[in-house]
Amino acid sequence: MPTTETPSLKERYEQVIQSNPKLRIKEYADLLGISELELLASSLHDPAVKLQETPIEIYKELPKLGRVMVLARNENAVHERKGIFGKVQVHGSMGLILGEDIDLRVFFDDWKYVYNVEKEHNGKMLRSIQFFNKYGKPAQKVYLTDDSNEEEYQKLIETFRSDDTTLPVVEKGEKPKNYNAIEDIDFDKAISEWEKLEDTHNFQTILDTQKIKRLELIKRAPDNLAYRVYNDAVIDILHSAVDRQVPIMVFVANDDIVQIHTGEIKNIRLIENWTNIMDENFNMHLRNDLIAETYVLFKPTNDGVVTSLELYDMEGELAITFFGKRKPGIPELPEWQAIIAELEKAK
Repeated sequence: MPTTETPSLKERYEQVIQSNPKLRIKEYADLLGISELELLASSLHDPAVKLQETPIEIYKELPKLGRVMVLARNENAVHERKGIFGKVQVHGSMGLILGEDIDLRVFFDDWKYVYNVEKEHNGKMLRSIQFFNKYGKPAQKVYLTDDSNEEEYQKLIETFRSDDTTLPVVEKGEKPKNYNAIEDIDFDKAISEWEKLEDTHNFQTILDTQKIKRLELIKRAPDNLAYRVYNDAVIDILHSAVDRQVPIMVFVANDDIVQIHTGEIKNIRLIENWTNIMDENFNMHLRNDLIAETYVLFKPTNDGVVTSLELYDMEGELAITFFGKRKPGIPELPEWQAIIAELEKAK
């Protein structure tokens, strides 16, 4: 009986790209049933140069590149911000970059692979340094701009170029999310702690202490702490922020990083299933059809109440968060509170 040979990755990729010629690398990887890193490392889609597996050391060099564009995403949203890196502060596996342009919270625990990618797109050379976690998922991608320091970029690539040309062997799956069973959680205690918050950052501590899935606590909160609104509320608040010139904060996170934009927004575009912000220094792309629930949250602090809009995906995980522009020690903008107050509660 003749045996049927399993098609190689190259053959499978060629079949997929012939049927779907205009997809992005992530979409091709999904169709092939492999991680984005595995497809990138094969150099079938884009030419890629492997850098040393020292992501923190490479990351510390990024301020030398000058003005760049940083891209972070999850399954539901993409966040792109141009600017100059401030100092990369690293404390153990935690990273912190505080700047007007580049504002990041980094969790280096699972970061492992780094690749340099240079490809032509629409007649222009796109050059990037791409960081991946041990599961082969992109943590963040850093792209050069016309104002980047070319000499420092070349120096970084040559310094960290890897002699190891073997393909990465990624761990299957993704970072586990360990939540306690509903019956094992004291929600009354968690809500009481929420009502006594003095700092928004301590909200995560409430969740971590009892290993509570964020959405499960929010669903059980009284209306003075959280209530559900319609999923198109995000479109309303963005248009209101543009019309009234109210600066906002946009948070997009994955398992490895939180990327934050702060400032006014100007250009909102709705294209098919996507809500987009298309500004000179900030782009956001949100898949509306992947959002299952949307909530307004109120967190008491020493500076007054902090109000946010949180969007959750089909898995009940946080997709994207919006705040009014604020800093510790400064009360929330009343203009932002007015925008949120106009949203209709979901029935």
